[in-house]
Amino acid sequence: MQRLLASLAIYRFVAVLAIYFATLLLDPVAVVGIVVTAIASLVLSIAREPEIYVVIVPLIALVDSVGLVLALSSLAGIAGAIAGDTAPYIAFYLAAVAWDVEVFRLSRTLSA
Repeated sequence: MQRLLASLAIYRFVAVLAIYFATLLLDPVAVVGIVVTAIASLVLSIAREPEIYVVIVPLIALVDSVGLVLALSSLAGIAGAIAGDTAPYIAFYLAAVAWDVEVFRLSRTLSA
């Protein structure tokens, strides 16, 4: 039992360390969107129910919309000065929101 707890502690430490470095190098909102998308695909592969996308895709779209609003507000200087160019973030979030809207439309068509 102690070996199991020690192994779980090591795996948890590695996971937290990976998340920490990923959020240092990447946009945290994008990391959250990627994690939610991975969880959604895992749940869909297990449950094989198209109705799951009707629930989860709007959540993913909400996360991407928050990222877009934060990127636009940092461009305007509202959220504070961020070093570097924000145009790639804005383009990424615009593409992500458009993608999420299309996936939501297709999932509603499949679940109907």
